[in-house]
Amino acid sequence: MEDKKYIVTLAGDDFEELKALSDKFNGENQTQQEVFTSTFDSKNYEELKKVLKENSYAYILASSNFKDSSQNSNRKPLADILNRINDNDRFAKKNSDITDDLFFVKYFNTQEIESALIFYNSLYSGITSIEKLPEATHEGRESSILKIKVNNNKNIGVYITGGVHGNEWIPPEALIYFIKSLCDAFKNNKDLVIGKNTYPKETINKILERIEFYIYPLVNPDGRYQSQTRTNSDSMIGRKNRRPISKKYFGVDINRNFDFLWDYEKYFSRKAETYNLSKNISSDNYIGPYPFSEPETRNVTKLINDSSSNIKYYLDIHSKVTQDNLVLYSWGHSASQSDYSIMNFRNSYYWGQFGDRYFGEYVQKTDLDLRKKIARKMAFAASNACASRKQYIARTTNEMYLMSGSARDFMEGLSFVNDKYKKIHAFMIEVSDYEFNPPLSNRKNMVLEITASIIELCVQILDVKTN
Repeated sequence: MEDKKYIVTLAGDDFEELKALSDKFNGENQTQQEVFTSTFDSKNYEELKKVLKENSYAYILASSNFKDSSQNSNRKPLADILNRINDNDRFAKKNSDITDDLFFVKYFNTQEIESALIFYNSLYSGITSIEKLPEATHEGRESSILKIKVNNNKNIGVYITGGVHGNEWIPPEALIYFIKSLCDAFKNNKDLVIGKNTYPKETINKILERIEFYIYPLVNPDGRYQSQTRTNSDSMIGRKNRRPISKKYFGVDINRNFDFLWDYEKYFSRKAETYNLSKNISSDNYIGPYPFSEPETRNVTKLINDSSSNIKYYLDIHSKVTQDNLVLYSWGHSASQSDYSIMNFRNSYYWGQFGDRYFGEYVQKTDLDLRKKIARKMAFAASNACASRKQYIARTTNEMYLMSGSARDFMEGLSFVNDKYKKIHAFMIEVSDYEFNPPLSNRKNMVLEITASIIELCVQILDVKTN
């Protein structure tokens, strides 16, 4: 009887490793090219298949028929989108019986995110505290950070931000759910179960005995408010903040406004609009008039600028439309390499050359290996949370697209430009769906995935010998 053959598509962040894995089991490697993923409507998909029948240079490894593809935010009636938002402050009642169901019905409005911090700080008093950030937004909204700490030790600091782009509603929701899940498991001395992931109560206790959390769920409240009260279905409304730039245009992309290679024309070799960067005030990716020009950006850095800061890990959470679910690590302005220490962003010889194939930003191998390991574990945990959705993949940040002025790169670059700062290992989650703000059933899955990924980050931190 002839032995059966199976065609298997392997996914991962290192194609040489995938090849080695295939070779280990006597795999017959058919390609070493990276997988390219696109979304097509039914008509174009059928035309694509016809073309591929007559050409051998490409073939479909896998395809999925997403029944919800008609729910793309640019096609969905605005009334249906806005109907997903709650119209009052459910946390203002301070009802201690608030259950998980609250997180899986209507989206939180802007006020509810802030009220949730106050509510959970009251509910978990003794292990949480709130710090009001110094600068109000252009529209006068104030933001807070919730701290979680159970002892007086100088623990490892983990700083997590969400809602930098106001049109991405999922990240703030997930961070509120993370606060509730972690504190509830600790307070009640119970296991934390998220999908197929089970974190024993002993692990939860160890996490809080060694780690101090700084949770900043909604960096850009003005943007979220605008996104949730918009008058058309443009899903990019609310991405930027609301500060007027001219009589006609307003708003800066907060995640392009940090002081890391901010003046991209000085550093990159090609037109950086390709990399979602722009000095055009009308652009959704407008970088602002100068680094840290925005109160939201300055609020993010307040904790880091504290001379006693114990922050050693940073995570920024975003959402996007279609493509892959990603856990990102290492530099966003270029590929990473560990062979040539002279090749780095501080060396002016390479300015004007970022974006070229041969340039790679130097990272110590031990740091790069650690970040890759942690990102892979986070991706696996997120995938296990809701197996019915697309899997998460660990990637270096530049593989999504090249960027500068981002919070993630700024945090990781601090110790290179000023000795007073400690080394920070920085990560970013990009959770995806067919809308920035998907139907509520998908919202539940995305919240659980992000929560599992954060818990796994903590588990991996516990395994690091020297921090």
